Amino acid sequence: MKPVIYILGLGPGGAEELTQDQADLLRRLGKMYLRTMDMLDTRWLTEWGITLHSFDALYEREKTYEGVYLELVKALIQVAKEEGEVVYGIPGHPRVAERSVSLLEELGEKEGIEIKILGGRSFFDDLFHSLRFDPVEGFLLLDAYTLTRERLNSRMHTVILQLADAMTASDVKLTLMERYPDDYEVTLASRLGSDREKKLILPLYRLDQERDWEWDNYTLLYLPPLGEEEWYMNQFETVRQIVATLRSPGGCPWDREQTHRSLRPYLIEEAYEVIEAIDTEDLDALQEELGDLLLQILLHSRIAEEEGFFHVEDVIKGLSEKLIRRHPHVFGEKKAKNVNEAWANWKEMKEEEKKAKGEGGKEVSILDEVKVGLPPLIAAVKLQKRASKAGFDWEKEEDVARKVEEEWREFQEALSVEEKEEELGDLLFAIVNLARFERLDPEKALSNANRKFRRRFRYIEERLRERGIPLNEATLEEMDKLWQEEKIHPASSEKKQE
Repeated sequence: MKPVIYILGLGPGGAEELTQDQADLLRRLGKMYLRTMDMLDTRWLTEWGITLHSFDALYEREKTYEGVYLELVKALIQVAKEEGEVVYGIPGHPRVAERSVSLLEELGEKEGIEIKILGGRSFFDDLFHSLRFDPVEGFLLLDAYTLTRERLNSRMHTVILQLADAMTASDVKLTLMERYPDDYEVTLASRLGSDREKKLILPLYRLDQERDWEWDNYTLLYLPPLGEEEWYMNQFETVRQIVATLRSPGGCPWDREQTHRSLRPYLIEEAYEVIEAIDTEDLDALQEELGDLLLQILLHSRIAEEEGFFHVEDVIKGLSEKLIRRHPHVFGEKKAKNVNEAWANWKEMKEEEKKAKGEGGKEVSILDEVKVGLPPLIAAVKLQKRASKAGFDWEKEEDVARKVEEEWREFQEALSVEEKEEELGDLLFAIVNLARFERLDPEKALSNANRKFRRRFRYIEERLRERGIPLNEATLEEMDKLWQEEKIHPASSEKKQE
């Protein structure tokens, strides 16, 4: 006969909570194990003549709660093997917020131990009654030790368990303040439904500042749902629905007539405005421009959804799968001690994806990975780098400089517009090559030159405006003088960005 561990749910802790069969089991075995003696009122158990054993010593010895639970489970399994039957008492219901139970089931099965769970009234009854909310409105139960921003849903009644100390409360507060207002009213509570019940309503920012609160494993935090006006606008589903409305009958005429192709220039433009915000280190602008770029993604996804091809969830799913697949050193068994090893893993996964799509083994150009739709300046750099890896490159920087001079001469000698356009392209390509040898970013260099030109020309406009001279009436000499003036004394903030 298999050894048995009975996990007995004791509800709030009174004898009246037990069934007759549960009471008979306790009296027959005459003893019970508890995780801690501080769990509930045990006087009635002593009056019944039940010998109680606790694992309080583990809390002093082990550094983590997981360590406590693991050692507790090992000890119970050993007792069950030696004595055949063991009762392990749990406050409330064994299936609710009790990590040791899931560990017992997991390890007990491996050790040939039968686990029997015997009811018990959960603390939910007292929770809903004391905090006065109906779980049918939406209820979320979380653990303070595993709390993350992503697990929160501010539209639901939320209860966070095991705020065991002020430090844990501080971590919880910082996470919550990413989703809730700092002064949002929350409720600290402990031992609900018992004669030791405590509740305290306070603003969220004071959560870890209550010096008179007795922190322990029974402390929980309750957060009522945020009002619609407080959570609605920062939800992904909200902006998705707004885009859908704009594209729907009765929506915006301009948005409704857009196609993938008509939106193409806006996607490029918004991406470059994001780059500008990064280059100027303007974080407020970066936040706004990322929103504009996200709008383009949502519009393209909505158009595809209307045409029956895919929707934005497919885009997100594909990205999630790709990120996990291409990071086996994070989500899989492979290792990456440095950036080079991580990059090698990425490339290996990318090649496997090609084979899975039937692209492996084909005779393709090494330049095919440089997408045709890239901005020409960026594409030129990538094409040159790919060719260089194959050994097709200049040996010395001096050779590249001579090539620039050669292309400049050929441009000067070109006669027709078509020839000049071709030679200009060759000249630009050679200059990009020179920048690559100098380890310079030509895209950034040209962006800086554009920004400098904007600043100097605006300076000309401002000075002429101050003098009452219309721009179209100013002479070239006047404008050039102001240009040189700004060049000598540039605006400090703009100069720093160059």
